Order: sequence, then structure tokens, then C-alpha cells
Amino acid sequence: LIVDEPTASLTPAEVARLFATIRKLNASGVAIIFIGHRLEEVLEISNRITVLKDGEVAAVKKTSETTEDELIRLMVGRNIEASAVNSKSSGNQTSLKVSNLESPGFVANVSFEVKQGEILGIGGLVGAGRSELLETIFGLRRRTAGEVISTKHGSIKTVKQSISARIALVPEDRAHNGLFLNRSITENLVITNLNLTSKGGRRNFGKEKLIGQELIEKFRVKLSSASQLVRELSGGNQQKVSLAKWLKQEVEILLIDEPSRGVDVGSKAEIHEILNNAARGGMSVVMVSGDMRELIELSHRIIVMR
Repeated sequence: LIVDEPTASLTPAEVARLFATIRKLNASGVAIIFIGHRLEEVLEISNRITVLKDGEVAAVKKTSETTEDELIRLMVGRNIEASAVNSKSSGNQTSLKVSNLESPGFVANVSFEVKQGEILGIGGLVGAGRSELLETIFGLRRRTAGEVISTKHGSIKTVKQSISARIALVPEDRAHNGLFLNRSITENLVITNLNLTSKGGRRNFGKEKLIGQELIEKFRVKLSSASQLVRELSGGNQQKVSLAKWLKQEVEILLIDEPSRGVDVGSKAEIHEILNNAARGGMSVVMVSGDMRELIELSHRIIVMR
């Protein structure tokens, strides 16, 4: 039995039930290949671990004779330090205020404020309404009550108003909602930056190439060519593109849903660094994550939804 990232959208209780089923199958004689990015789960469920790097086998280890840190070194070729978030955000000024927000069936009477330079984490189980909350704030999902107010730009009700107020949304499902998989890396990077690369409705391909290359270098996107299709990139590099396309603009509030889902440990560390640097520069970040360690390491404050 081959299982590929089976726990990506499961709650801790569901993961425990899945692992019990896998162990029962294994005890009955079924050989199992378990593919995963969550190294603590790989260490818990396996007998041996094969580490892949750049399409080749980097090492094979007995699970009882290795550690998470050693696996990370084998995967990325270097030590990865834990994110060091400031204990305080960079300012006391409120940048976003959400009051009594409701979206039928998903979000009920939610209120909170986000400070300038703060990373506000949103935790909770799958189905708790975390993603729907971000979509309602951004204007993608219908609201029946409540207000979303940018202190600089006023009331926000629609996606167009969100973008005008320099609010960006990086969705959980980058393949369906965040990227054009059958278009090039450059086209994906400039799609939110056409105001910088076009004039009078006419695209300037030279400017698009320059901005694309600038973002590729800044966000360390690993690729064979800027004209390569986004679908050919790894999950981590796709996520960098999904994030980078917004951050060329002067985004003031970033809504990001599951920043490291389906991402290797090296890219995860780089994405954490990007978010930390953005917050230190004064951007407000509202981050949904099902990874408890990620929430605790990155966030200044955490809202738990149920």
C-alpha cells in the first residue's frame, strides 16, 4: 500500500485513527510506503526511512537510529534553524479591524484586531471555519453581518476594495485558487503586477521578464527556466510563487492560509523567513495553520476557532 501525504488535511484525532489502521494492516503482512513532509509523523509510523533529495536517494536510515534534525540535514543539505519571531509586533497601531463578522454556516460573530507588524495566527481543527474567515474578510465569501475595516482605507466589502486597500490573500489550495498551473512562472508572477508592466492595456513583455526575474531571485525559486510551467515546480517553489506575486506590491495586510502545507522543510524555513521579514517591515500577517508548531513559532498572538 502506497500512501502519499495522507494526513495533509486531517485532524490529530483522525491521524491517530489512520495510524492505527496502518499499523493493523502492517501487522497482517501488508508492506506500506508512507510519503510525508511532517517528519514527526514519518518517525512515528515507519521502520525505515528513505530520504530523497533532487530526485535521488540521499540516505536510508533505520527509524530508531535517526532524528528529525538529521533527516532535515539530509533533505536540504544544511541545518535549519527554528523561526525566531519577535515577542512583540513592530507597532501598536491597528491595521485591520474585524467586527461581528458572519458568513452563513461558516463564520459566526467573529471580532478581532490586527496590529501593524503583527503575525496573528488562526488555529483550530479542519472545518472550524478558518479558511472561510479569510475568504469572508477578503470579500470572496458572502457575509450577512459585520464589518471589515482597514484603518488606512476604510470599510472593505469586496475583493476589488481589498486589493485597493493593499490586502492580499494567499489561499490554501494554490493549485486551484492561487496559480495558473498551465502558464509560465513569469506569467504567474506578473499577473498581480500588470499595473507595473503594462500601459494603456498593452503588455510590455520586457518589463514582465525583468520583474519575474527579480522575484525569482528575491524569493529563491528553484527552476530550470522562467518560462517553465508552474505545474512542473515542487510544492515549496509553487508556494513561493503564490506568495511572491503579491509581495512585489506594497501589501499592508497579508492573509495567508496554510503557508507550509505540502512544502519541504527547506522551503518551509524560507517561507517562515519571508513572513517574519514582512512583519518586521511593518506588514500585518493573518495566518491560518493546522501545524501547531508553526503557529507557536511564528505568531505573536493566536486565535483559536471552533
